[in-house]
Amino acid sequence: MGPLKVSLFQCHDAQQIRDAVSKIFSEYDYLLPQSKDSVILLKPNLNSNMNALTGNTTDLRLLVAVIRILRARGFHDITIGDGTSSGFYRNKIDVISRLRIDRLARHFEVKTLDLNYAPYEEISFEKGGKVRAAKLCCEADLFINLPKLKMHFETMMSVCVKNLIGCLVGLHSKQKVHDSLITNILHLNRALKPHLHIVDGLIGMEGTGPSRGTPVKMNLVIAGDDPFAVDLLCAKLVGVDYCEVPVLRTALRLGLMTSEHVRCADELDLSK
Repeated sequence: MGPLKVSLFQCHDAQQIRDAVSKIFSEYDYLLPQSKDSVILLKPNLNSNMNALTGNTTDLRLLVAVIRILRARGFHDITIGDGTSSGFYRNKIDVISRLRIDRLARHFEVKTLDLNYAPYEEISFEKGGKVRAAKLCCEADLFINLPKLKMHFETMMSVCVKNLIGCLVGLHSKQKVHDSLITNILHLNRALKPHLHIVDGLIGMEGTGPSRGTPVKMNLVIAGDDPFAVDLLCAKLVGVDYCEVPVLRTALRLGLMTSEHVRCADELDLSK
């Protein structure tokens, strides 16, 4: 593992969001594939039909900025994909359409994919259980995780690490993760490895998330190539001791996260 790095940007309007994303792609240029024909997956948080102003789903301004910069760099095979939460899937509610992601995709000539219905590969969960993860999440040449920064009634906080639940295919797999939620989230992060994480902290959610909390304007975009380092910084930003976040506490115990992760978050200057 190379030196850990997390980047933090204050963004008060669409232009500042574009500028931040441009800087992120410059800072993490080494992650970009060489071929312009490479398959790129953008995985936002689209877990419900509540738009970004509620603090629930990924801001369209951030998605637009990422697509524009990828296009400017010559990439064209771009898919926006997520698998909405169980209730919306079970009731056949098209969240991609309700959030206007399909219109955004048509405008920029990129694809959308509901990962609940995607081709899949099996991955292992706790106690030998098997679940289905979207094959695109395993095979994309560039996998960019675009979570929302929000609190969560089950996991305390939902950012990079938890956002991968949306990669699971269908109702059974999404329900299976809750058999042992914290350790299964970590199993998921062992199996799926996004190359870059860009967190929407523009309007977060405090209180009882992921859907019933209170939106709070934070005007932040956070980025990094290590999900645990980014999540640690996000915990610091919202004033939560990482030891109170079960998935981070367990990751440290299991060795998925180290003292170097903690040091990286502690040393970032938040006063800028």
